[in-house]
Amino acid sequence: MKKALFSAAIAPVVAILAFGLLSSVGAAPFEHQNSNRIETQLDTGWLYNDKDVSNGQSTSLNETGWMRVCVPHANIITKHAFFAEQVFNFLSWYRKHITPSEELAGRRFLLEFEAVSISATVYVNGTEVGSHRGAYTPFTIDVTDQINAGRDNLIAVRVDSRRQSDVPPEGGGIDFMIFGGMVRNVNLIVVDPLYVEWIFASNQNPSQSAPSNPTLTVKTRVNNGSSSAKSCVVTTNVVDKDNNVVATVSSMESIAANRSHEFSQTTPAISNPMLWTLDTPYLYTVYTQVQDGETYVDEYRERIGIRTMTMNKSTGGFYLNGKQIKLFGQNRHETYPYLGRAAPKRLQRKDADILKYEMGCNMVRTSHYPQAPDFFDRCDEIGLIVLEEIPGWMHVGGSAWKELEKQVLRDMIIRDRNHPSIFTWGVRVNESADDNVFYGETNDIAHELDPSRLTCGVRRSNSDPATSFLEDIWTQNFIDASPNPPNMPVITSEEIGHGYPANSFSREDTLVNQALLHAASHNKSYGESKWGGVLGWCAFDYASGHSNAVEKNENRFVSNHGAADIFRILKFAGYFYQSQRDPKVYGPMVHIANFWRNGSPNSVVVFSNCDQVELFVNGTSQKKISPNLYNNLPSGCYQWNSISYSSGNLKAVGYINNQEAASHTWHTPGSPTKVTLTPDTSAIFTGGDMTRVVIMVADDNNPFVPYDKTSVTISVSGAGDFIGESPIAMENGVSAFYVRSRASETGEITCRATASNVTAGSATVTVVPKPDGKTATAEAALPAVTRSIAQKSIFKRVMAGSFVLPRWAREGALVRVYDLSGKLVYRTSTPEAVLNLSGIGAAGNVYLLRISPEISPVSRGGTMSAPAARHGNH
Repeated sequence: MKKALFSAAIAPVVAILAFGLLSSVGAAPFEHQNSNRIETQLDTGWLYNDKDVSNGQSTSLNETGWMRVCVPHANIITKHAFFAEQVFNFLSWYRKHITPSEELAGRRFLLEFEAVSISATVYVNGTEVGSHRGAYTPFTIDVTDQINAGRDNLIAVRVDSRRQSDVPPEGGGIDFMIFGGMVRNVNLIVVDPLYVEWIFASNQNPSQSAPSNPTLTVKTRVNNGSSSAKSCVVTTNVVDKDNNVVATVSSMESIAANRSHEFSQTTPAISNPMLWTLDTPYLYTVYTQVQDGETYVDEYRERIGIRTMTMNKSTGGFYLNGKQIKLFGQNRHETYPYLGRAAPKRLQRKDADILKYEMGCNMVRTSHYPQAPDFFDRCDEIGLIVLEEIPGWMHVGGSAWKELEKQVLRDMIIRDRNHPSIFTWGVRVNESADDNVFYGETNDIAHELDPSRLTCGVRRSNSDPATSFLEDIWTQNFIDASPNPPNMPVITSEEIGHGYPANSFSREDTLVNQALLHAASHNKSYGESKWGGVLGWCAFDYASGHSNAVEKNENRFVSNHGAADIFRILKFAGYFYQSQRDPKVYGPMVHIANFWRNGSPNSVVVFSNCDQVELFVNGTSQKKISPNLYNNLPSGCYQWNSISYSSGNLKAVGYINNQEAASHTWHTPGSPTKVTLTPDTSAIFTGGDMTRVVIMVADDNNPFVPYDKTSVTISVSGAGDFIGESPIAMENGVSAFYVRSRASETGEITCRATASNVTAGSATVTVVPKPDGKTATAEAALPAVTRSIAQKSIFKRVMAGSFVLPRWAREGALVRVYDLSGKLVYRTSTPEAVLNLSGIGAAGNVYLLRISPEISPVSRGGTMSAPAARHGNH
């Protein structure tokens, strides 16, 4: 057995190659070579103090009373609403002890912080080793001279989360909270003195043509941290999912002592490459191997996708691999209830899944700052296009502020430019005034660091079209698609949002109108060939101290602009987005946007991706119709007018090719009878992993009771901790909390929810050991499944009736049906094309349908999702 190089308190950073679907004919298998690189995720064993301890860096400090925490970590846990941003604005300390093996003496030690909010000063063994200002981008500090191999070493971080007007995005009012703490992962990277700092692999500049036998341009920065010159050989291997080398190239260079060199290589042509697309986002791995003379000393890896993305300046169209596609998506804030931005990998990746699979988006804008690497990793894996932008909101500061913003831009691009999902860099502060010198510089930086991507800059909704157009793409907020755009190419970067906000508990007609406004905006976009697309504002409600979230929303400090609430539970608008998914790829859906109670709108709106929908009132057909609203969309909307209310139920049946494909039944709400708890996944890892648990107060027929405000008390026991509020009043009959694992404790987390006069609910989440480095997927603790199926898994609440399985699920997928108590009532690994839910022998007529694996979203009436997976970033 290989000798451990670190004490047991440090878990290794993990990496995985995704399961392959196709192999390269005649290609040689890739062979790993010796590497002195060891990457360790420092996620556990941290001590935290929420006070500005005067000697927090001291090695002799008495640590009694310090809290043990895992990172990512928020400097304070809040309520989900009704809190001001000032609660985050304080100084705090983090400390961690590590003991590197004596065998590592002579290596380089690098501390990598993925993000600290808002600024950090770092000490090792009492000595200040570096600092960083800015809440969103990573920084790495070489601590070789301070680390003592074979002995205890102290890392201490002083985190300043106070308002800092000279640090972007601050200096003016902003419509989001920045939060505080060590909000992303921390890694210790041990390398040979001759090592790779970064690589950038690109197949070509923006092109409207599909890649044809492309070559890759690969830039590699190699550092020589030794005291003598090194003869360095760099070999780059492009490897497919079956571990076959599809291209390789080598270069040699002498690098002087304590210097770095950027290698520039061009690979041979890659014959018939598998392309990164929306529905089949194929990923290759680039392995960079470094030799010191004849000896291999480093191996570095990045995932890439081979694709072309561009927009045509003359026609306005967006092209992916030569195919014109209408951009359809949402904006996303990195905001979670209770946690702020300190969400671990599973939750970050879950957001990408919700956007892609629950909301049917093909694009997301990461407003208004660089977001977590785990989120982008998942976008790569599932085929979700990204607009990433620099931090800011209207305000641009002075010269020092601008210099820091330019450095943030550089750090963002260097970190993220290998992600195939990222289409364009946002190089202009959101809705800011012209500054041609500054924005000329940001455009130049982006094009220099990444000539393979276009730039954009988001303007105010009331901007004069004559505003300086320095970028490649005109992006503007709250502008409707039109036949002759004043500037091309153009994308509407925000739409609806604060123009028509709606809480999950808003009036029914408000929720319906919000959804239809989103539909109308995208309908205009699909009707105008010169319009690149529309991004709605926004995916999820988010924490904000702006007047939009305070005076206009009962001092909740939550902007209610989302198509889903802050817990990620869909409003009617979310189901509109879901209805635009291709049923052949992602399965059919139908959803009634009506609660069918006294006072509900008598115009019944249904969202579906089926060809036709038939509406029934208490079993009586109200007619089968084709879409009659917004027919420019891939799937138009359905509306029946003058439907008289009669207590009972509504049922909508969707048809594809005249065959029943999906259905949704909603009953007139009754009195609450039970509380249900549904975790997103049944297993999480040790080390601070988390999952959401959705609370619903249900009646005898419906999964939740609209407008119910029942106060529910939550208790959590066992091998994890409760993150949430208890008691908590339901918002529209639903809410959620999180459970978080501890550093190394395994076992079960038992959750229980009680309320007056209703049956209690319970759920169990199992905590299993974090993978040892060979497996990194968030679902690795669950039963193994074929990756191709895993990427298209389904989990939805369904009513009794029939459900048509998508084509991929009929080929060996595991199908399971549970009742709301969690009892398994049906299971098959050889499903038929149509699953009949009416006669499976369970009480009630609401079921949970799972198609492997068991990782998926919970929603208010039926949705689909895929599981999570991740690779190591280096």
